[in-house]
Amino acid sequence: MASNTSVIFKLKGTIGELTFVKSRRYKPHVRRKRGTVKPAVLNEKMESSRQLLLSCNKHAKLIFDQLREEPRDGAMWSRLLKIIFHAAESGFPIDARLFQHLECNLLHPLKSITGEFGNYNKINVARDKKRLNIQVQLASAPKVPQKPFPGDYQLRLVVLFPDFENGLCIKKVEIGAPTSLKAALQPVEFSMTMPSATSQYLVFLQVQAIQKNRVYTSKATAALKVIASAGNPGK
Repeated sequence: MASNTSVIFKLKGTIGELTFVKSRRYKPHVRRKRGTVKPAVLNEKMESSRQLLLSCNKHAKLIFDQLREEPRDGAMWSRLLKIIFHAAESGFPIDARLFQHLECNLLHPLKSITGEFGNYNKINVARDKKRLNIQVQLASAPKVPQKPFPGDYQLRLVVLFPDFENGLCIKKVEIGAPTSLKAALQPVEFSMTMPSATSQYLVFLQVQAIQKNRVYTSKATAALKVIASAGNPGK
């Protein structure tokens, strides 16, 4: 443990097990001589937990790396890792269903724009061989409490196909047509190819504001949430 040294004494070098360090970044301080502190020895349980955490880090990184440039808050990595670690610790298989309802940005949740999905908004997802067909039906026009949408809006889907066993994750993005806030609400259809007919998937939804045919970005619309997920069929 380092401690600040007195300005009265201008000591330097090593005396016994203490080393006097002159540092601009950390200011003058004293630390233990290198090699005098024995490294902590992990018991079997601690080592097992450490190995489990390393494995969970790899799984979380698969998802996180695909969402680095997406709307998210600074704690999303911790939430991903916590979900995976608790599942692994309890003996549950790691698959996409663990992340159902994951909100990427808790500061600006999707529900503040669209309301909740379920009995309110609807999403239908169907596999057709190697195609994934998605239909999203909003119950009302989107809104943002902090600032109204300036014009039209469009739905944007971010779909991840994670393969946790092989350490792979494929990302696809689909964008719906711009829609007027005053237009009658209609289902929005999306379709994309999957890596295989049994691929796991995570479907994230973002609602983008459109003004003068361009995406209008703001913190209030920086919301992205999982609205559908599936593991491998039959597992």
